[in-house]
Amino acid sequence: MRPDKLLYILLTKFLNKDFYKFLLIGGFNTILTYIIYLFFIIFTSYQIAYVISYCSGIFLVSILNVKFVFNKPISLKNSLKTVFVYIIQFVIGFILLTIFVGYLGIDEKVAPLIIIIFLIPFTFFSNKFVLTSKTLKKDNS
Repeated sequence: MRPDKLLYILLTKFLNKDFYKFLLIGGFNTILTYIIYLFFIIFTSYQIAYVISYCSGIFLVSILNVKFVFNKPISLKNSLKTVFVYIIQFVIGFILLTIFVGYLGIDEKVAPLIIIIFLIPFTFFSNKFVLTSKTLKKDNS
């Protein structure tokens, strides 16, 4: 298969309307949690502000992604799947935040925005996988 055809297939398969809905909901959540982050860095360290803002956004974005992006019923199981993805994203983001601010000297107000852009594809594909993949059933024959 030619590389350009492979790229076309990948883009049309994965960058569909779900991805754009994901970006819209994620954008709303990002603005909300970034405002919370900026508020809390006035009173506390950037690490604590990151934890507070991140946790405040997990609940909202989990429900919105399950219902409106991936069109799945809101259930404890589906919500826990997305929360799991966001916990992994949080750990990666927290490590990157520490590296960006503590070691690379990137401004603590800018670093979270860079991290968000970096993690968008990971978060979308992880959510898509956990919410839409079929569980393989063991063949009993």
